[in-house]
Amino acid sequence: MNIDLHNLESQAVALLQKACSPDGIWASPDDQENYRRVWGRDSMIAGIAGLLANDDQVIEGLRSSILTLAKYQHPRGMIPSNVLPDENNPQVSYGSLAGRVDAN
Repeated sequence: MNIDLHNLESQAVALLQKACSPDGIWASPDDQENYRRVWGRDSMIAGIAGLLANDDQVIEGLRSSILTLAKYQHPRGMIPSNVLPDENNPQVSYGSLAGRVDAN
C-alpha cells in the first residue's frame, strides 16, 4: 500500500487551520452542537500538532486558545473544559461532578 504522508499532513494542517478562530482553536470547524468552542484538551492537542508542523496560523490559534482559557479561568484556579466566548453572554464550562481530565 502506497500512502502519501506529505499529502495527508497537508490535509491535516488545512483542517486545523479551518478550526482556528480569533478566540482559539475550535474542536471542529463545523458549526454543530457545542464543538465550535475552545476546548481545553482539544485546542492544546491541535496546537501541539501546529507546533510540530511549524504552521504559523495554528501556532497563533494555540496562543489564542491559551489566552481565552486563561481569561475565563475560575477564581479558584480551574481552567475551563470549554468556552464559547461571547462579549455579551460567554458560555463557560468547568465540567460537572463527573470525573474529567480536560482541565487538569
